[in-house]
Amino acid sequence: MRVLSGHFPAAVALGSALLFVPQTALAQPQPRHRISSAHRQPYTAEFKITNVQTLANGTTITRESTEVHALDSQGRQMTATTQLPETSDRPAVTRVHVYDPVEGTTINWDTRGKRATIVKEPAGDERHGCWATEAGNFRMSFSSTPGQAPGNRSEAAPAARAEHREPTREDLGDTTILDVEAHGTRNTWTIPAGEVGNDAPLVRTSETWWGTSIGLLLREVTDDPRSGRHERELVSIDLSEPPASAFQPPDGYEVLTQEMHRVDCQRQ
Repeated sequence: MRVLSGHFPAAVALGSALLFVPQTALAQPQPRHRISSAHRQPYTAEFKITNVQTLANGTTITRESTEVHALDSQGRQMTATTQLPETSDRPAVTRVHVYDPVEGTTINWDTRGKRATIVKEPAGDERHGCWATEAGNFRMSFSSTPGQAPGNRSEAAPAARAEHREPTREDLGDTTILDVEAHGTRNTWTIPAGEVGNDAPLVRTSETWWGTSIGLLLREVTDDPRSGRHERELVSIDLSEPPASAFQPPDGYEVLTQEMHRVDCQRQ
């Protein structure tokens, strides 16, 4: 197991691993998961993401963004997220994250700063213990114990424990989304009244449709009475090999390369 971290970690689930990123970097897109050798069908997929929050007085706040995901036959992954501006006088900003298992690097850049950062990860035979860049803004921990990273042990808060209760699962069967076969599942979580200070049960639902042949989440709809409705919809997909340029910073960007070195695991 590998764990990435910064000084003030926030947790994001990625497959079977736990990813920690600094709070200052939460806007950076991260891959949905790292692709196994079983799913090496190349693709470039574009998604539209809509978040609708309804306030107590009935007012709704809608935020939209787009995502582009690319995977090549060697396992390189790219995620580009563009937050659409709320007003026409503000430019859109695209943030890009690349994971390159061939070179053993992760790359981040955005269109606002015209600067890219390449982090060279430890070689495969050195992936044990804890590692960090010289600046300490990027950390990795490797542990042989599933679900537990060195130096990261904490009790879950009551609200988090409530979220982790087993959902009711419903199999939605198979369909096709833009000619890609997909299998759907609906999960429903119910938090009983009084468990997190709520005076009535809270019910959250999540409907997901996975592209079974390519290992990609094609559609996701989540309804939560606390945060609103989240929709992530595939709008286009190309199953040909992406160009190599999709996994490299654009020409003219300043590129900073950071090496990682072994550190004390207690310095989290």
